[in-house]
Amino acid sequence: MTRGGGVVVRLKGLHKVRRKLADGSFRTHYYAWRGGPRVEGIPGTPEFIASYNATVAARKTPPKDTFTALIVGYRQSQKHLSLRQNSRREEARHLDTIVDAFGAAPLAAFDDTRMRKDIRQWHEGMITTLRKADLALGVLRKVLDFARQDGLLSLNAAAGHPQLHRANRSEIVWSPEEIEAVCAVSSPELARVILMSAHSGMARIDLCSLRWSEVDEHSIQYMRSKTGALATVPIYPPIRAVLNDAPRRGPCVFTNTRGRRAVSVRRFKKPRELRGFQISAFTICVEVLLLIFIRRACLTWRWLISWGGAKKACDRSRNDMSVGKPWRAR
Repeated sequence: MTRGGGVVVRLKGLHKVRRKLADGSFRTHYYAWRGGPRVEGIPGTPEFIASYNATVAARKTPPKDTFTALIVGYRQSQKHLSLRQNSRREEARHLDTIVDAFGAAPLAAFDDTRMRKDIRQWHEGMITTLRKADLALGVLRKVLDFARQDGLLSLNAAAGHPQLHRANRSEIVWSPEEIEAVCAVSSPELARVILMSAHSGMARIDLCSLRWSEVDEHSIQYMRSKTGALATVPIYPPIRAVLNDAPRRGPCVFTNTRGRRAVSVRRFKKPRELRGFQISAFTICVEVLLLIFIRRACLTWRWLISWGGAKKACDRSRNDMSVGKPWRAR
């Protein structure tokens, strides 16, 4: 970030904010991290780097009797590090929110039942983002349970609080007619993914990474990207029709319109990572159509098709496998 003698020094996590002053001019402020303390000095000077290093060092080594120290210990534990990359990144965001609210509090305060009131008020204070409030409360509950298991606390003050977010998506199910209408105006590559999602209930990322080697005569056996568990999808006639229609252009079953593996847009975290890679219309459509809702069509379609062959294939897969779970509609 800073420059001196032709050398570029990148300060990790440095957050830049450009503010408009009362006289109409603009001033840029720098913070050690998003939501963190301000870094003093002029960028590129030794004072600026020293201020940044001191702030980051203080964050890494908080007093042992504070709640921030518990958060630091949790971040270094296997309970957090064993999460998949996306889950770990989302949890880290909520941990930052929790530190902003309770970081300066002594750890002993969370061993008092009166702390439940403060947690409830903090939870309800995020009334404009109910879903985010519930997720943050869940992470706080997980952290306090981690401390209780280590003997640092005797109770979990975040347990038992009701959720704020209520949503009923039971009616958001694509009918066979709606899916047929979408497939009629879609490219063959996109139509095959839509039909496979509706008939199999497989997640988008699992569809994009599905390989021909995971497809046998009676079933599809693959490792779920979300959990790492082995899953089995029986191949009944509609799924067989989709597989027979898919051309073998490589190791992956589903490819984009250019014959390459379909890539989820969520893989790209920064705009600069898109350079040199042309996102096809297929990839964007998969994101826009929200395959998660099409997957729910499985719950409706299972009453519209014959499950005799599917059940037989699933039973045969069970006999052939020593590990893994048979397919079920999600």
